[in-house]
Amino acid sequence: SNIDNEKFFDSLAVTDPGRELVETMRIYKNQAIKYRVIVLTDYLMSDRVKRNQIKIDNIFDKKTTIEICDLERIKNIDQTDDDASENFIVDLSEFTDNEGIKTLEANVQEDDISSYICIMPATVLSKLFDEYGQKLLESNVRTFLQFKKAPNAAMKATLLKNPSDFFSYNNGLTVTASDVKLENSSEGKVIKSIENMQIVNGGQTTSVIYFGPKEKGSQEGIDFRSIDLSKVYIQMKLTVIKNKDKSEEIKSNVAKYANLQNAIQAS
Repeated sequence: SNIDNEKFFDSLAVTDPGRELVETMRIYKNQAIKYRVIVLTDYLMSDRVKRNQIKIDNIFDKKTTIEICDLERIKNIDQTDDDASENFIVDLSEFTDNEGIKTLEANVQEDDISSYICIMPATVLSKLFDEYGQKLLESNVRTFLQFKKAPNAAMKATLLKNPSDFFSYNNGLTVTASDVKLENSSEGKVIKSIENMQIVNGGQTTSVIYFGPKEKGSQEGIDFRSIDLSKVYIQMKLTVIKNKDKSEEIKSNVAKYANLQNAIQAS
């Protein structure tokens, strides 16, 4: 809260890491969508403390989360393979009013690999990206190319003017995971949680859905912040790979083949 206080800023030595932090926060203060505070400690966090129950006040009235990285978590990260990510479980019941996501099994499980076809609500996808961010895209071969690129600009225009058509026009998401929790409902199978969810194709779609409604400006007189994600749905192909020995190879192939696209001339 003191970053705009010149007296506080001048009191910091030139070599003080806090001075560099203040300068950085000043630059991005108005652009920031949310703040994430990470506390590093060489102590062990008590088992009585639940990580997801630790809260922090919002910074500059923007959503703020806090994480405790204690000695045990640091050890686990250090002992993880260089190419592997820290394990995490996406509890879909937290993002879907305890409903989960409806799904159809696409194949009979074989060699610890199973596939599912799902309909992902854009509201849920946006919440997932808000919570997990880049962690969902670590296996994605593309980075977000900003809205000025043609495909992203077209997606944003559809969200703005024809949100109900987004499902028809979009290629959907290709997702891998190490496990899922399934439940039967009166309307069929429902996925309640996904372990180590990775969007290997559809990272740009995810980014446009998340950042589009937050962008300042308008198109044809329509404000981008009026985008209604409740009308938007995305097809999601989910591949669950339980065989850890083959996980990286299979995940790499899924990403490679999902991203093989032949260029089509506009004519």
